[in-house]
Amino acid sequence: MTPDVALAVGADGRFQVVSPVNTGRPQIAAQQAAELGVAVAKFNYSTNPSRLNEERGATISFARLFPCQAPLYAAAAFQRLEIDDATQAAHPLQKGIGPFWLVRLCGSDGPELNIAVSAYSTDLGIRPDGGVEVPAIGGGDFFAQGIRALRQKDELPSAEAAVVLVAGLSRRLVAAVPELITPFFRNGAPQDARWHLHLDAPTKLRTSAGQLLETQEVYVSRLRTGGSRMWVADSVQPDFRDVLFVPMTFVGEKYEDYLKRESAETRTVHAVRLSNMPINFTAATIEK
Repeated sequence: MTPDVALAVGADGRFQVVSPVNTGRPQIAAQQAAELGVAVAKFNYSTNPSRLNEERGATISFARLFPCQAPLYAAAAFQRLEIDDATQAAHPLQKGIGPFWLVRLCGSDGPELNIAVSAYSTDLGIRPDGGVEVPAIGGGDFFAQGIRALRQKDELPSAEAAVVLVAGLSRRLVAAVPELITPFFRNGAPQDARWHLHLDAPTKLRTSAGQLLETQEVYVSRLRTGGSRMWVADSVQPDFRDVLFVPMTFVGEKYEDYLKRESAETRTVHAVRLSNMPINFTAATIEK
């Protein structure tokens, strides 16, 4: 890495904790995300664990789960929706295309569960019994995936490991602090986030389609289907994605009144992509 980037590495050899990106909406901090992730795993997912156990290929030790490491902040690739009111709790749709904290939980057999916690989950809390305190109306706060027991190394690498991987293969220096970007929800789960590594000079990559190209921008994810971990952004990116907004009901609102309002307010809105945040990628390998 370049000297400027090296300054961002702490005494423990890790990049200093990145604060949430200012989106104009309040966000929870890493510690609260970790607490919520543990709470929802132990008190919610543990009551119906079949899907998560199947994904893991082994029984998850819910009662023993704890954060393996500090949560990772995955920035959103989209602006806030036009319907978003930052003075109110975030709509589930806004949470779905917003930033996430990725909380990796360890149990009696190492990493067992990945919990994505919406950074916009400011309306949640922890009950005295340790469970998640949720509002009467809400949603879109969590997404959980079991970590495959025999494939733990396939998971998203740390920022430091991503730097070592790309720098070693490309023989280039990483010239900016790695940034983690969450995918559009139709393209993958929050856990499919990619590290963006900006190099000090172009490197050659060959795409899965056989195209040879040069770029300074390389992306690293967990190992995906087909063996892909490294990516390049497609040359053409959409300016927005259409998403369906359905209003939430109000506390105390009569059902028939909500149905009228739902019919009047439901509509398609543009999720506008940030110009520096690609959402479409192609698998690639660095040419040695």
